[in-house]
Amino acid sequence: MTRSDASARLFRLLLRLYPRVYRERFETELTATFREERRVASAHGSGAFRFWLWILTDLVVSAARRRVEEARSQRAHQSLLRNSPMDVIRQDLRYAFRMQLRNPLFTAVAMLTIALGVGANTTIFGAVHAVLLRELPMHEPEQLAVLRMTGNVSVSKQQLQQVRERSRSFEGVAAYSGWGLTVTGGGEPMALQGARVTADFFELMGARAVLGRAFRAGDDAPGSAAMVVLSHALWRARYRQDPGIVGQDITIGGSPHTVIGVMLPEFRYPSANTQLWIPAVMDPADTDDWSTNYLTLIGRLRGGATTAAAAGELRALARAMRAEQPQLGDTFGDDASVTALRDQLVGGMRPMLLLLLSAAGCVLLIACVNVANLLLTRATARERELATRAALGASPGRVVRQLATESLVLAISGGLAGMALALWGTRALSAALPIDLHGAADVRIEPAVLVFALGTTIAAGLLFGLVPAVRAARTQVAHTLRAGGRSESPSRRRRGLLDALVVSEIALAVTLVAAATLMLRSFWNLRTEFTGYQGAQVLTMNIAPPPAMFSDHAQVTAYWREVTQRVRALPGVVAAGGVHLQPFGGSNWNPSVRVRDRDVPAAQRPEVYWRIASGDYFLTMGIPVQAGRAFDERDDATAPGVAIINETFARQVFPDEDPLGREIRTGFEARDTWVRVVGVVGDTRDMALGAAVIPQMYRPMAQWPVPILSLMVRTTVDPPQLAPSVRQAIWDIAADVPISDVRSFDSLIAGSVRQPRLVAGLLSGFGALALLLGVVGVYGVLSYVVGQRRREFGIRLALGARRSEILGIVLRHALPVALLGVAIGLGAAWAGTRLLRSQLYELSPGDPLTLAVAAATLIGTAMLAALGPAHAAARVDPMQSIRSE
Repeated sequence: MTRSDASARLFRLLLRLYPRVYRERFETELTATFREERRVASAHGSGAFRFWLWILTDLVVSAARRRVEEARSQRAHQSLLRNSPMDVIRQDLRYAFRMQLRNPLFTAVAMLTIALGVGANTTIFGAVHAVLLRELPMHEPEQLAVLRMTGNVSVSKQQLQQVRERSRSFEGVAAYSGWGLTVTGGGEPMALQGARVTADFFELMGARAVLGRAFRAGDDAPGSAAMVVLSHALWRARYRQDPGIVGQDITIGGSPHTVIGVMLPEFRYPSANTQLWIPAVMDPADTDDWSTNYLTLIGRLRGGATTAAAAGELRALARAMRAEQPQLGDTFGDDASVTALRDQLVGGMRPMLLLLLSAAGCVLLIACVNVANLLLTRATARERELATRAALGASPGRVVRQLATESLVLAISGGLAGMALALWGTRALSAALPIDLHGAADVRIEPAVLVFALGTTIAAGLLFGLVPAVRAARTQVAHTLRAGGRSESPSRRRRGLLDALVVSEIALAVTLVAAATLMLRSFWNLRTEFTGYQGAQVLTMNIAPPPAMFSDHAQVTAYWREVTQRVRALPGVVAAGGVHLQPFGGSNWNPSVRVRDRDVPAAQRPEVYWRIASGDYFLTMGIPVQAGRAFDERDDATAPGVAIINETFARQVFPDEDPLGREIRTGFEARDTWVRVVGVVGDTRDMALGAAVIPQMYRPMAQWPVPILSLMVRTTVDPPQLAPSVRQAIWDIAADVPISDVRSFDSLIAGSVRQPRLVAGLLSGFGALALLLGVVGVYGVLSYVVGQRRREFGIRLALGARRSEILGIVLRHALPVALLGVAIGLGAAWAGTRLLRSQLYELSPGDPLTLAVAAATLIGTAMLAALGPAHAAARVDPMQSIRSE
C-alpha cells in the first residue's frame, strides 16, 4: 500500500469520525481541501507530516467554530422567541417598508387611491368642524337663542321692551340690526358692514375686547357720546394693529366716533363680515313707535329653559301685546319662534355639509374597495411566500398581523399624502363657501381635523387590509408548495370575492353619479331661470356717500342726478340708473300695502317688495314697461306721489280692474298720504334665483331721497373695463364717497347661487372620482383574472377557438358584475337622493332620466374598462403561454 493510499484511507476514517451533524454540511469543503493539500505534498515529495497536522488542526478548529456558531444561532432563535411586542412590531414595520420599496408601482397606485379618499374626507370635515362643531367664541353659547315675533320680520323698540319686561324664560334680551356704514379719513373711503347694537349686547353674548372695552350700560342712552367698537379684522387691515387706536376718533357716516375697543378675532357677530359696532340709541321716553321694525332679538335662556318652551311663552306674550296694541294685527306673534344661535348662524348649510361629508365617505369606501382588490391580487402572487412561512411554523395569526401591518403602513403613507392634499383643499373650500357664513373663513387643518384624518386613515387601512389578510392566512400550504409557483386559474370563491368587491364599488359609484347628475341638472334649471333682467352688459356698484354731505333732500336728489348724467356721458355707456337695495343683495323692505277705498284687515294685506329707483333704471336693466310709463322729470319732490308696480302686484291686488291711476300706500308713506300708480313693469326676481315672484312697488328717487344706492350702468363694452372710468366720474363730484362691490350684474346673479353651485361642483367632483376609481377597479380585477387564466386561453386558442370568443368570455364575465352593481346602486340612489330634496329646484329626487343616465354611464365605463383586459386575453400567444407554464 503506497503512502498516498494510506493517507486517503486515513482521511476517510477521520471524516467518518467527524460528527454526523457537520459531516454532510462540510464534506465537500474538506474533500476539496484534502485534494489540494495532497497535490501540494506530491509536488514537493514531502510534507506529509505537515499535511496531516494541518488536517487535524483544521478539524479541531472547524468543530469549535461550528459549535460556537450553532450556540450563537440557538441563542438568537431563543432571543427571537423572547422578543418583546415592540421588537416584533419593529420587525413587521421594517418588512412592510421593504415590501413597499420592492413594488413601487403597486405602492404608488394604492397610495394615490388612499390619498384621494382621505384628502376628500379631511377637506369636507374641516368645513364641518369649522361651521358646525367648533365652539362659538361666546360664554355658554348653547344658552343663546334668536327670537322672532313674526316670521323673519324684525321687531320695534317697544316690542323689545315688552319682551325684556315680561319674559321669564330669558336671563336677558339684547337687540341688533345690520347696517351699512361708511368710514372716511385715514385712507381710502370704505363702505363697511356694521351693526347697531344695544348696550347690553356684548355682555349678553359673553364676548370681550382684546383692546379697550365693549359697550356697557348707558352707552345707548340718548345724548351719549358717539362711540364705536372695531372688529379685529378691520383693526388689522385699516389701522395696522395700532394699539393707540383706542381713544381716537374715526369718521363714520360723516360724524366722528370714538373708538373704545377692539374685539377678539374670533368674534364676528351678527354676521361673519361684520366689521364694526355702534350703539343703537334706545329712548325709554319713546312709547309710541310700535311699527318701525328693524331690530333682531337675541336672548340668553335661563337654566333649564328650552327653545320650545320659550317659543310658547313668546306666543302667549304676543297675544297679550296685540290685545293692548290692535295695530299689531290679528295674527301678530302666531308664528313666534326661538332658534338656537348656532342653528341661526348655520342656516341651510348644515344639510349641505352633511351631504358632502356623506359623499366624501362614499369616495373613501370606493377607494378602500379598490385597494382591497389590489391587495387580494398581490396576496395571490405571494401565496408561495406565505405558504413557506406557514410551513416553517408561522401561525395564521402571525401572517394576518404581518399583512395587517403592511396595510396600515400603506394606509398611513397614503393618508399623509391625503392630508397634504387637504391643506390645499381646505383653502379652496374656504374661498368657495359664502363669505357671510359663520366659520367659513376658519376652515383649516387643526388638531381636531388631524385626529379625524388619522382615525379615517387607520380605519381605512383596517378595512381594506382585513379581507386580504384573512384570505391569505387560509392558504392551503401543501397545495401551494406542490404547485411550485405555477399560475392557476382563480377559484370560484376567489373570483366571487373579487367580483363582490367590484359590485359594491360600482353600486357606490352609481349612487354618487346619480346625486351629482341631479345637482347639476338642478343648478342648470336654477341658473337658466327667468330673472326679468337683461343684465349681460350691465356694470353694478354700491355708492354710499356719508349723510353729512347732504343737509336736505334736495341735495341728495341733485347729487344722484349729477352722478347719472356724468356716467351716462362716458364713452361706451348706453344708460344709467340707480336702485336702493341691490337685486340679489340678500335684503329687501317688505311692508304691507293698502288700497284706497278698500277696507281690508291688516293681517290680510299683501306684502310687497318696496324699492327706490332713479334715472333710467328700468331702461338700464331691460325691465319692460307693460302699461303706463316709467319715472321721468315730472316726478319731482313738488309733484303728487307716484309709484310703479310689477305685473304680479297688478294681477293679485287689481285682478279685475286697471291699476293705472289707483292710489295705494304702505307704512313707509306718511299717514294719510296716498301715491298714484303710473306704470306697470315686468316681473323680476330680486332676492334669489328660484324664489317666487312677489308683488313689487317702486318709488322715484326725487320723492323719496336716500343717499345710498346701487348704480347700474349698461355698456357696449365688457363691464369691468368701464369700471375705472365710472369710479373716477363719481369721485370727480365728491372724492370721499365710498364705492364698493364693483362687478358685472351677471357675476352678481352668479353669486346668489353660490351655495347650489358649490354643492353641484363638489358632488360632480366626487362623482367623477368615484367613476374613475370604479373604472380602475374593473380594469384591475379583470387584468388579474386574465393573467391567471392565460394558460387556459392559450389552450383554447391552440384547440381552435377564435379570438373573438376569448374576447366574449372576458366581456361576459364583466357584464353581469356591472349590471348587478348598477342594479344595487340604483336602489341605493333612489333612496339616498331623497336627502337632496331640499337642495333641488324643479326636479324630483327619483327623476327617471337622471337614474337612467347614471346607470348608462356606469355600464358604459365598466365595459370600456373591460375592453383592455379582454383584448389582452384575445392576443395571447398559445405556444408561448403553454411553454411558460
